[in-house]
This record gives sequence, C-alpha cells and structure tokens, in this order.
Amino acid sequence: MTGARDDRRALRTLEQLLQIEARDLHHALDEATTVLADVLDAEKVDAFLRDADLLRARGTSETPLGKKQQEMGLDVLPIVGGGRTAQIYENGTEYLHHRVDEDEGEIAGMKELGVRSAIGVPLIVGSERRGALLAASTRYGAFDEDDLAFLRSVARWVGVLAHRVELTEGATRSAVERGRRLAAEELVTVLAHDLGNYLTPLRGRLELLLRSARREDRLEAQRGLEMTIANVDAITALTADLLDVSRIEEGLLKLAPAPLPVRELLWEVVRGLETGTVRIIVDVPRDLTIFADHARIRQVLSNLLANALHHSPVGTTVTLSGAREPDAVVLRVTDEGPGVPSDIMPRVFTRYARGPRSTGLGIGLYLAERIVAAHGGTLVLDSTPSGATFTLRLPGPSEGTVAKTDADAERVAEYTD
Repeated sequence: MTGARDDRRALRTLEQLLQIEARDLHHALDEATTVLADVLDAEKVDAFLRDADLLRARGTSETPLGKKQQEMGLDVLPIVGGGRTAQIYENGTEYLHHRVDEDEGEIAGMKELGVRSAIGVPLIVGSERRGALLAASTRYGAFDEDDLAFLRSVARWVGVLAHRVELTEGATRSAVERGRRLAAEELVTVLAHDLGNYLTPLRGRLELLLRSARREDRLEAQRGLEMTIANVDAITALTADLLDVSRIEEGLLKLAPAPLPVRELLWEVVRGLETGTVRIIVDVPRDLTIFADHARIRQVLSNLLANALHHSPVGTTVTLSGAREPDAVVLRVTDEGPGVPSDIMPRVFTRYARGPRSTGLGIGLYLAERIVAAHGGTLVLDSTPSGATFTLRLPGPSEGTVAKTDADAERVAEYTD
C-alpha cells in the first residue's frame, strides 16, 4: 500500500508542477515549494540556488514558517558556514534528521527558527548542481526515508522547471533586446537618410557662398566657409556609414569589383589623410593588383589608416605594406602606438565598440571587416603594447588580370607632399 500511495503522491505532485507557468524563476519556485509543502505536510520548503558566494532561497513555500524564515534573514546563507544546506550543495549529499535541534552541523538560526525535522537533496538545474531543495517541520520525526526518496525524485522535476523558466527568461530578454536594437537601428537609418536629404542642398548652398567669397577676395569668409563645408562633409560621411550598416545587415551591400593597382590606391588614401606629424611609409610592389570594388576597398583602407594615425604618437611611423601570396594578396597597416586595450580586442570588429580614445560611433572597423568579408577576404588585428597591425587578406586576382611580380628596386617609398 505504501508504494501505491507514493505513486499517487508523485503523480499528483507532477501534475501540479506541470501547471506552473514559466513566468519568472522566483514565482515559479515559490509555487513549486508551496506545492511540495502541502504534499509532504511540511511547514516550510525551500529551493536554494547559488548566487556568487551565497545560497539564496529563490523559492520558499507560502507558509507561516517560510515567512518567518524570510523575516529572520535565513533565506540567504553563506556557502562557507551555511550549515546543512551548504553541505548538501557543496558535497551533493542528502540529509535526513529527526532532531535538528541536536544536530551540531546545523546553524543556530535554523534551531532558533524552531525547525526540529528536515530533509534535503541537491538541486540539479540543466545537468549542473546549482543548489539544494529542503523541507522542514517544527515536529520531531516528521519525515522518513520514503519522504527523502520522494523529495529526491521531485527535485529532478523542480530542476527541470527551473531550467525551463531560465530558458524562457533568457529567450524573452533576447527577444526584447533584439526588438530594441532593431527599433534603434531602424530609427538611426531613417534619421541618417533624412539628414542626408538636408545636407546635400546645404553643401550646395555653402559652395555657392564660397565661390562668391573667392570672387570678392574675402579671405576670412573663405576660411570660415571651407571649415563649414569640411564639417558638413564629415557629417555626410557619418550618415553614409550609418546607412552602410543598414545595407550590410539587410544584405543589400553592392560591389563592383575590378582590377585595382594597390600602390596607386594606397597613395590615394595617404594623400587624403596625411597630417605631417606621423611618418607614413608605403612598401608595396609596383605591379601588385587586387580585384575589388574601388570605393569600398578605399573606404576600408582609409578607415584603417585613419585609425592608425589617430593612435600614433607624434614622430612615429605608420607602414602600409603589401605582398602577393600563392592564393591571396595581403595588405598590412602597422603603427607604433600603444596597441588596443585587452578588453576591447574581443569586440573590436563589432558595432559600436569604442575604446577610451575613440571619437566616433565605433562602426568604422565593423564596416571595414564586413566589406572585406563581402569580397571573400578576412581582416584581423594583432596588437601589442608597442603597436597594432591590421592584416587584410583578399583572394588573389583571377589569372590574366595582372602581370607576374618582378623585382622592384623602388618598392619602398616615404610619403611627401
């Protein structure tokens, strides 16, 4: 008869646990422990889970003894010196005691709470021991071996319930975060598009004013207008980057690849960014050619060089080098700056990753890496405290697009105005 009674008790408990909604972990475990308190005729049931160096009762039965425990602060226990609850978690052992007030291994707080009988088992969540499930009573001898075996079985179901709730919470958080991100990206894209519509006529108007100032030889007005046009161009470039992010995310980035002489392309990039405070060396064979979209690869190289110049101390050198390998063309941008902080390295090619000296939105390197990937290549970063090197690897040009490499005595050149 005892076996049949236990089977009925187990089935009834399982049915009640399955009806618990996976809203959040705290409420789910509160409901589960309240169910168990009723089934076991216990005055308190707790589901403790580890939280850093503590064991926290994430679920406590809605019973007078359970509420009293919370009032006394016994729903949070240290793992070191946490009595039987901590031992169950740490050692994976089970616990059954008929006279807790005489148990030297239990903390004084549990005895002050009036607990006389207790059973406990490890709580496994997602195949990992995460805490302990305990039932307590103020009566001596309230539980027996059958109750302990029952709690052991039920602990598996409680662990599955906790895992299901955690997965649901995680999925909900991910969905909410993704929704927020998509909404933010859509808003940024719309604003960037609308801003571009305003900037184009504004720049045209400024150009007309600049021509007038030049005709009338108004030097101060010329300088002011040139500076304003430069600022408008910077904003235009920023909006273009934001729109590029949207195009990449939507798979709409278009490329028009063609054979490009690397040396000429690098000089083009250098002339647009050279500041005079950092030495720039171009070390590329004259006949080195890539098959790529001119505007997009120029965008990548401009970003990498601008990044290197920004982080290079005055008087140091930035080197742009290139070479042909059997199945690829490799370009490198090397600086002598302080390198990239270790906490930034893992996310340097992600959107909006910004270091302590960053001045932009943190999308330049993301765009560079995505554009290179769209060409079938790779972009990687190596960094040390004495400098950083971006290595851009593109598939080699198709046969017949370039001549074979010859010795180039003038391959190393230093940029001068």
